[in-house]
Amino acid sequence: MMRRALLILACSLAVLSTRAQNVAKYSPDTILQLIGILERDPISERGIAARAVIVEFAEKSDTVLVEVSERAMPWILDKRVPEQARAVLTAAYVAGNVKSQLERKVNANDSLAGWKQVFNAYEALRKHSPGIRVPGVEELLEEEKSGKLPARASELDGQGKVRV
Repeated sequence: MMRRALLILACSLAVLSTRAQNVAKYSPDTILQLIGILERDPISERGIAARAVIVEFAEKSDTVLVEVSERAMPWILDKRVPEQARAVLTAAYVAGNVKSQLERKVNANDSLAGWKQVFNAYEALRKHSPGIRVPGVEELLEEEKSGKLPARASELDGQGKVRV
């Protein structure tokens, strides 16, 4: 079941990446500005609009590489998590990862940077919807608290990367 869902996700991303490659209109500075908007308020209308452009950039650009897996984004297939929350968390992961790569001028997955942005977005989600709990993010927070998160990142960042 999980493999099938990941396969569907990978196929969907492949279809998205075959669309016309028109990412030249987005400069790294523009993307970084949009990431700033998303960081400040990931659930606002402006944040949602920024999210769409950032994710499109990550999908189509050869400038960045983002790991897409259940290990990297443990909330992605969790049906207990509201769809909108999954979208916010996924965009936060992509944005943090992309920001790190653009700032460092390195085309290499940076899971830790993605997760740090996920933690900020999760906090915003919990303020907006106090009862929301996302087990996958809670797991990452526990790994951060226990010092195990860097090892998880090394495991992911050292593997073959799947471009979003």
